[in-house]
Amino acid sequence: YELFFFREIRKVRWLYVLAVAVVFGAIPTILVLKGLVTLHVEGALPGWQYILTQPKVWMLYVRLFLFPVNQNLDYEIVPSNSLFELTTLGSLMFLGLMLYAAGRLFSNHRVLSFGILWFFLTLLPESSILPLPDVAFEHRLYLPFAGFALLSAGTISALTERWTRGAVLAMTSGIVVILGVATFERNKVWQDEVALWTDVIKKSPGKARGYLNLGRAYSDLGRYESANVYFGRAQALDPTSADVHGNRAYILIQTNQFDAAIAECNRALELGGGLEYQIARIYFSRGTAYLLKNRLDSANGDFNTALAYDANHETAYFNRALVSSRLGDAAKAIDDYSRVLKLNPRGAKALNNRGVIFRESGRLNEALADFDNAIASQRDFAAAYLNRGMVKSLRGQLDSAIEDFTFFINLSPNNFDGFYNRGIVRLRKKEFEKAIADFDQAIVYNPAYGPAFVERARAFIAMQRLASAESDLSRAQSLGVHVEPALLAASKKGRR
Repeated sequence: YELFFFREIRKVRWLYVLAVAVVFGAIPTILVLKGLVTLHVEGALPGWQYILTQPKVWMLYVRLFLFPVNQNLDYEIVPSNSLFELTTLGSLMFLGLMLYAAGRLFSNHRVLSFGILWFFLTLLPESSILPLPDVAFEHRLYLPFAGFALLSAGTISALTERWTRGAVLAMTSGIVVILGVATFERNKVWQDEVALWTDVIKKSPGKARGYLNLGRAYSDLGRYESANVYFGRAQALDPTSADVHGNRAYILIQTNQFDAAIAECNRALELGGGLEYQIARIYFSRGTAYLLKNRLDSANGDFNTALAYDANHETAYFNRALVSSRLGDAAKAIDDYSRVLKLNPRGAKALNNRGVIFRESGRLNEALADFDNAIASQRDFAAAYLNRGMVKSLRGQLDSAIEDFTFFINLSPNNFDGFYNRGIVRLRKKEFEKAIADFDQAIVYNPAYGPAFVERARAFIAMQRLASAESDLSRAQSLGVHVEPALLAASKKGRR
């Protein structure tokens, strides 16, 4: 900046700037030659091929500025194998002309010269000799295009000296309108994941990543058959991709094919590779499949491994807590739910599940606090109302418990739990008719639940409807429920 816009500094510092440029250019070269830095990066082109391909990439970036059409989130660039390939050599020649123009413009149109050189200099860190896994990405242009913005502004300023003001205004207005319409149309592609990745595979049909991500998008929508089709295409293009198997495992878990999911995870782990979070995801998926098969020790081991790779994997803590709870280790389950809540303080499911353990452990105040927070976090969380109602019932807050059970019934009207528990509380309040009505509904939704018949029989006995009580107790016994002898005797009292 000083060299371009402060003449006096420019006159005395050329040698200094040249020396700095030589040093900074020599450092990476020496490191590479000494073998201290390698030009090979996993997933990237070989160093020499990456360098040969970059002129085409730079020309793509120039074209995107001049004619921003056929934009693509994930470009498929054919690697160059020789400097003398037509596209490579042609790109180099055009870029050379740009640099020549920057030199020619330096004396009289310094802003234009600066804009061109700014583009080159700011693009060098990501598009030069150090290979990156992705050859081209549009987001690398944010800073370089600031130079082209200066170039555009300088060009318009220069045109005002030769053209009429109206002509310049008409031209710039036309460009703005065209770019605005193009932006509006391009933004349609970004409206959802399916539209975005469908656009990518149309423009980059030979890259696996587009198919993989389109499969994920369909998977997130629950369209598992479509997802599997695109995962298959991704695998055909990249047979060594562990990520494809990991994503297929997720689909298989969602469709209750747990053995097949475990096999996909095993294959993914055999292939190896991937970033730590991706490896964690595979162990997590296999652990989830083991959990759903009730292979708790195997599930616990996989969740431990997943967390070793990704200590912030919230759902791995959650699922490990489920394992601990099933194994009867309440303290460990509480600890893992607490870890989930450190990562996500408003995690309603973790609050609810921890609250259940607190309730079962007799820690009613802590349970009530968790259910309160779960409901505050998610107002329509039916299970939290049910569980809070149970705690309030244990604390003797019967009217408040009935309110919670009623909320649960409104949110989940076909679930027998709400009616059964509300019936229990109404029985305690000696509201026998209402209790019977609730037990009636509970039995409608779960006719095999014996305790509902027992509790309804209690209400019938209280109302002296002994024949109905005897019938309910007989039904409960047929369902395998032990009925207290005193209750059986009470149902027959006065009927002898």
